[in-house]
Amino acid sequence: MSDGAVRPNLGPIPSIAFFALLLALGMWLLPDFGVTCDEPLDQNTAAVNLKYVLDKIAPAGFAASFIPGYASIPDLADFTDRDYGVVFHLPALVLQLALGATDPYDAYRLRHILIFIYCMGGLMCLFMAARNVLPRGYGYIIVLMFALTPRFMAESFYNGKDMAVVAFACMNLWTLTRLLKSQSLPNVLLHALSTALLVDNRIIGVAFLATTRGIFAVRALLSGQYLRNLAHAAVYAVASLILITAFFPYLWEDTFARIAEVFRNMSVFRHGGEILYMGRMVDDHALPWHYIPVWVGITTPIWILVLWGCGLLLYVKKLVKLARGGFRTSLDSPLCLTLLFAHVIVFGSVLSVIAFHSSLYNGWRQMYFIYPEMLLSGCYCLYCLKTAFARSPRIRFLAWGATGAAALWMFCVMIMIHPAEAVYFNAFAAKPWVEHYDVDYWGSTTHLAYEWMLRDQPQGVVKFCHESYIFRANRIALEPSMRARLQKVECPLAAYRVNNFFGRNAQDYKRLSEIKDTPAFELKVLGQKVLEVYRGPSEGPLARRQNASDAPDPKAKPDAPGQDAGAARP
Repeated sequence: MSDGAVRPNLGPIPSIAFFALLLALGMWLLPDFGVTCDEPLDQNTAAVNLKYVLDKIAPAGFAASFIPGYASIPDLADFTDRDYGVVFHLPALVLQLALGATDPYDAYRLRHILIFIYCMGGLMCLFMAARNVLPRGYGYIIVLMFALTPRFMAESFYNGKDMAVVAFACMNLWTLTRLLKSQSLPNVLLHALSTALLVDNRIIGVAFLATTRGIFAVRALLSGQYLRNLAHAAVYAVASLILITAFFPYLWEDTFARIAEVFRNMSVFRHGGEILYMGRMVDDHALPWHYIPVWVGITTPIWILVLWGCGLLLYVKKLVKLARGGFRTSLDSPLCLTLLFAHVIVFGSVLSVIAFHSSLYNGWRQMYFIYPEMLLSGCYCLYCLKTAFARSPRIRFLAWGATGAAALWMFCVMIMIHPAEAVYFNAFAAKPWVEHYDVDYWGSTTHLAYEWMLRDQPQGVVKFCHESYIFRANRIALEPSMRARLQKVECPLAAYRVNNFFGRNAQDYKRLSEIKDTPAFELKVLGQKVLEVYRGPSEGPLARRQNASDAPDPKAKPDAPGQDAGAARP
């Protein structure tokens, strides 16, 4: 592997500098991103669980004094979303209350910092996982591949639901590589911890538990050490179950019955609705089999898809080669077994969702946890290119040069579309996007509309309405002085009308895409419209005269909690 050159050993300095730079860049970009419609719901779920936990373990009366609005919080057993994991949301709420972040602006900013820290921790684990099975430089490459994936980069700042799962999936990949390099009891228990954290964020994480047990079985067959691997597999399974229960408050009572309930709810979730997919409305309980593959294919940068696919083919080729000679010893290596784990997670998870007709929501965010495994396969492709063409520097230069050019281009694209990276689609997506897919289904860019309206009308109350099914969270998370000037009213009385093309049904989508007014503000991503603001009311001159005054309108709808949170997605 060495080219004979003597390189200075700088120790951990380069990696520390690398992550310090990422951290600084992330903290600089963090204020640019908005709030999703799910975040208030996640805080509610955390509050219900915190009430339950403190009532169980804290002195009497402490919970009521610590949690605002304690009396109005329902009991966990009666709460609709009681089967949601809160490994991220519960500590986030505790920190928020401990620091006294009561204003929504402060609370959400603190929450976003914490989400970003979780994701940075996940990237460090991904870095170490790659370095455990590949040469040192590939740790940097896999992190850069992640950072240059627009949707994942953006959601690392505000998606505490799905990106926390990704962070723990990265941790799980790292603990697996440690375990495969040194199958000791501490490493078995550490891997059980990462598995439990993953499962308690999203129950489909049991795929990681099952696949790890399969890896123990494969290693036993290859090494002949049946008793050792069986014992470690048993310890891992028992420790995982204990930790899953410990970190999931709803499972503290009637554990096995509630575990069965959570699994039942996983495949056929209680939410019902329609999703705009490939230009038509589909029931989220009856999605076509290709829903996840298509969403992965149209939202992942094409160069990463190519690397992942080539890595898969090269791995299969290697397995076939090993099967013809010297199979047992060569396959029982951390790299081969980690890649086997990665490919089983990707294909096993997607096929299980298809086979069980699991209900899914907008996009593939519920399956984001397969992405670290896809990136590892991409890194393996680059590693094979380097070794296969060691004697052909021209071919190797062309392959790596093309990869570098694609990465640089994606970096430029992300600069151009910032801060709307979360609505990125690649060239495979049908156009116009808003007529074929749910684009900004979380309303994560609507803060840009509110900020523009406030700049456009620098004084007085700004009356606005939503033409589309937009969400309230971005508004309540604005700075207090900005939030106080915004007043949501009925559209005939509004000075501004906001449209992000997200509707309730087919008729809604059609109407939103056919609004004839000329937008005063327009957000386009790669030439595709994502968000628009129109001036003036939607109905006639009478409404215009009524809207001319800044006085509060008696017909205005109050900003009651959750008023336009809509059909929020779990």
